[in-house]
Amino acid sequence: MASLTFGNSPVKHLACRLSDKRLLASEPMKPLSDIRRDNLAILVKEAGGQVAVANKIQKNKNQIYQWLLNAEEKAARNIGHASARLLETTFKKPLGWLDQTHSDSVHNPEQRPIDNRASPASRPVRLDLGMLMLADRWTDILGRIEEVEYDRRTKMERFMEVYLLMEQDGGDLSGHHQDALMEAASQRKQEREKQRTWPATKDETTGAQK
Repeated sequence: MASLTFGNSPVKHLACRLSDKRLLASEPMKPLSDIRRDNLAILVKEAGGQVAVANKIQKNKNQIYQWLLNAEEKAARNIGHASARLLETTFKKPLGWLDQTHSDSVHNPEQRPIDNRASPASRPVRLDLGMLMLADRWTDILGRIEEVEYDRRTKMERFMEVYLLMEQDGGDLSGHHQDALMEAASQRKQEREKQRTWPATKDETTGAQK
């Protein structure tokens, strides 16, 4: 009996499609939420960290942390459709990229994302000489705005405040954070001036009543 040769016939294509379906059936489908979480981990690595991703898409850094958590954890949040498209657009990925499995996925379920909700004192600080010098310069600027010479403790607190903001901004200090620091220093100066003048005002008021 002669053997059947399918060549490029529709029968061959049908056989290939049936074979593909068997392969797919043998492997459980990965949930879309897990695929998006894996691909977010790729973007985090490309961008240089969770904070960098948050800054690029103008979201709270804690949201990136929650997106990266494993689904069974209480604080975990799924990446919605709108956020998925925003991530693709921001990082110049093709439409639907976040919904597809990629071979370069770097997400490790055993590796926990960085919890940026922790207090600054409980998080490791990356020391950089240029950043240290810039933070020291900004600490002096804040002191001049307040018109006060900081004691050792206060100076260290101001220094760490500046340094941690620089870490969030990727090594520099954004204009937004510069404005916020100077505004806070001006407010502290005003509060100090009020405290100085308040007793004299009280005495004058008391004398007037007499």
